Amino acid sequence: MATMKEKRRLIIRADASNAIGSGHVRRCLALVTAFAGAGWECALAIRPGTRETVPDLGDSPCELFDLKCTPAEEAKALFERWPNGCDLLVVDHYERGKHFEASCRPWARNIMVMEDVPQRQHACDFLLDSSLEDAVSVYRKMVPDACKLFLGPDFALLHPQFIKHRRESIEKREKRHSVGKILISFGTVDGKNMCSKAIKSIKEGGLNISVDVVIGSQSPYLEETKSIARTCPFPVKFYVDEKNMARVMTSADLALGACGFTSWERCCLGLPTLAVITAENQTSLAEVLRRHHAIDFLGWHENVSLETIARSLKKILNNHETRIKISRNASRLCDGRGPLRVLLKLLPSEKTNNGTQVRLRLCTLSDTEMIYQWQSDERTRLYFRNSAIPDYAAHEQWIQGSLMDPDRILTLILYDGIPSGVLRLDRLDKEDSWEISIYVDPDKYNQGIGRAALAFTLKMYRFATFFAEVFPENRPSQKLFKSAGFRKVGKTRYRRDPKKEL
Repeated sequence: MATMKEKRRLIIRADASNAIGSGHVRRCLALVTAFAGAGWECALAIRPGTRETVPDLGDSPCELFDLKCTPAEEAKALFERWPNGCDLLVVDHYERGKHFEASCRPWARNIMVMEDVPQRQHACDFLLDSSLEDAVSVYRKMVPDACKLFLGPDFALLHPQFIKHRRESIEKREKRHSVGKILISFGTVDGKNMCSKAIKSIKEGGLNISVDVVIGSQSPYLEETKSIARTCPFPVKFYVDEKNMARVMTSADLALGACGFTSWERCCLGLPTLAVITAENQTSLAEVLRRHHAIDFLGWHENVSLETIARSLKKILNNHETRIKISRNASRLCDGRGPLRVLLKLLPSEKTNNGTQVRLRLCTLSDTEMIYQWQSDERTRLYFRNSAIPDYAAHEQWIQGSLMDPDRILTLILYDGIPSGVLRLDRLDKEDSWEISIYVDPDKYNQGIGRAALAFTLKMYRFATFFAEVFPENRPSQKLFKSAGFRKVGKTRYRRDPKKEL
């Protein structure tokens, strides 16, 4: 393969259509958003029908490449379009397996496969399946020994809009005791005509409630669904080709939907859902959601009658305790930061003074006590804005709030895989502007861990502006930030602008 440019390249092979829906492409676009922010050049290779099924595809920060060849010629077409190859090829397609992946190997430095049905062999370096938590033994038989597995809802690939609405949506569920609005959404295509069925069930059940319907313009049942809605005595509002699903979901109190990828979006926002399986590939995800009591499961679509929907709706509408239980269970499953987790996994590590690898991972509630020990050390607090050691309850509340904050990224610094410090990013007024804060385990000072963690972060957000607050007496930190290109812009303020050359 020819020498790669400094700017890394991500190529995605995925399609959307009336037959397969838009889920594959939409989760890939969430990945594009994360990687484009890190300065990667991104492209999506698609077949006819994809643009029509996902009308807002052109708004994404990636090049669209229309494949006009036979499936057998796709690998060649991709190579001809990008003769210098790519750093990462993502394949999210039920009809592209081991043979296609192997044919791309000469020009794809790394290959990641997106799966949700463990039935095919793969020739990949990474495999992601957000629907299965305990499938290591299953997938080990289907991938090379060196393949790394990213499994479970932590890796669900959601658009950043869901993180932004997460806190507001969850807090709304806790405060509101009644249901004023139901969201009906069974995918862009709604191939089983479930939206019509759901509206009929609400009407025939005698429920007087506001209804929102999300559906795509390419759905073969769009006009039929609208026609049924016009006969309803309650208000029905349609969102066709809606770009901000998070906003619509946040405004709803209850949802009726399929057990597809949108399930993770509803979980992220804590939206209690009456869920139906509409396709075979939804069974594993439905089982995960049922096991965690994160949905009210109604069954397979062909077995779900109008009476079943109406009866289940009436039951849950009158039971706030059940709704809030489902909401809490769902919101614990998925925090919406899957794209960032994938980026953190795939970025090259940095090295300390002695050559040890340093990476970052997102903090979790289980890290609370360890972080408290570091924060309580007088060596750590020496240069803090507030030198007083917080009590544990206040610290625990701060961690919980930080994990819910859409404008904060709280990460652990991993030194040879061992947690060894904290790096925090707080978004400032502008979208691509962050304040950065770093502290290292006091027992691991002077090893270059902070320097390596800072370098790793600057790779994550190559187009961002960074600020740091450093006291004049904190000479080690002054040296650290200056060496990374930060310049002093105030008594304690340092700034680093993004590099223009990539």
